[in-house]
Amino acid sequence: MIIKERSGDRGAYSPSRYLYRTIKIENIIASSWSKLEKTTEWLDDKYKRGGVIILSIDEDTTIPDEKEFIDWIKKMTKTVNNRLSSAIYVNKRQNTNFISKIKSNLFKKDKIIDDTNELIKSWTIGKFLTSGTYYCSDDTVYDKDSLSLEILGISSKTLIKIAEELCRTFNQKNVIVKDYNNTKILYVNGK
Repeated sequence: MIIKERSGDRGAYSPSRYLYRTIKIENIIASSWSKLEKTTEWLDDKYKRGGVIILSIDEDTTIPDEKEFIDWIKKMTKTVNNRLSSAIYVNKRQNTNFISKIKSNLFKKDKIIDDTNELIKSWTIGKFLTSGTYYCSDDTVYDKDSLSLEILGISSKTLIKIAEELCRTFNQKNVIVKDYNNTKILYVNGK
């Protein structure tokens, strides 16, 4: 795993601050939000606000189609949220099938949720880079056609673990992470 903050990020006009401002939740493709669920409760915990993960558009990466990406995030969200409720559910039902489902989940090797009781509040998929083309030091390209994933209600640590899993799943060299918890732009890879 390599987490790298943009170099030269000092001052009001740094590239990282500019990139942070150009990532906006527009051009939404799919979302777990419903009109009735819109709330700002998750903002109360300043350490579990979540963030945005942006996939590159490089030719040598697996660029998921929108349906495949939506299916992946639904499965991941269900897995992560089930992990939290599994102990309560199993104690009530003593259902061993449920335990085996949790053990064979997507994040068996890399446990996403530790003992922090984090729950993904909502997710949104879209194309959130509003302007410009961005190049990483390894020539990875991001632009307005890059698929993005916003996840709310998780810590920076969990956001980075999900970003790493996205890198491995979709063969990305690295992804851009906009962290709402500490207002930083990070580059994360899946190694």
